[in-house]
Amino acid sequence: MDPLAEQTFEPYSYTGNNPIMFTDPTGMSKEDWIKNDQTGEYIWDNKVTSESNTPKGFSYVGKEDQSIIKDLGWNADYKSLTTKKMGRVVLDENSAGITTVTANSNIRVNANVTTKIDSKNGEINKTFNGVDIGIGVKGTATGSESIGVTGLATTTFGGKDYTVGLRDVRFNKSSQITQSNTSNIYGNLFIPAKDIYSKSGIKHFPGVNINGGWINVKSDGSGAVPVSRFLVFPLEYNHTYNPFSPKIN
Repeated sequence: MDPLAEQTFEPYSYTGNNPIMFTDPTGMSKEDWIKNDQTGEYIWDNKVTSESNTPKGFSYVGKEDQSIIKDLGWNADYKSLTTKKMGRVVLDENSAGITTVTANSNIRVNANVTTKIDSKNGEINKTFNGVDIGIGVKGTATGSESIGVTGLATTTFGGKDYTVGLRDVRFNKSSQITQSNTSNIYGNLFIPAKDIYSKSGIKHFPGVNINGGWINVKSDGSGAVPVSRFLVFPLEYNHTYNPFSPKIN
């Protein structure tokens, strides 16, 4: 009999509904994340199933990879930030127009984890590589489909600076359908686990700064120019997600 039968409402939950790939010789729940109390290292332990059987010198973290982000206290609700401006745009060498542009940014924090499966016994082994701060910016513009948003994201953690240029999703190998007069750019700030472990004490969320502007590819093929004020001062946006101290339970 399944020792955890009373803890599931699924009619068929053996090996997470994937009996071709996995086996479950004990019938116990999935292995969990624990944390070394001295080093702060996150470890995937195949023997731990709850806080009650977490070994001495370790703290129970949870079953999901995102349990690490929750343990760090970085699982906040990061609200969208929006900038809207009006400017002039060069259409070709003989004409210019007026456009209203917007930039809407979002961030999401995820645990970067490598998962390996032992083909012999179906045992899962995981390694915490670090934290991914994913950044996405959606740009819109009136009057021209050739206007795109640009962006650069930066953060500082443990005295180290991390920077990533945000790229248009249309340059991905996979095709995506985008809304008319809309551009989307994305990037990822990666903080390695070793840098997180090396910082003693409370691991404050470092915050993220995103800045950029809008460019227009001229219809005559003569190049790209920024959307600007008076055709002189490029329009810019600057979105800041402030650092904060995690809540300690």
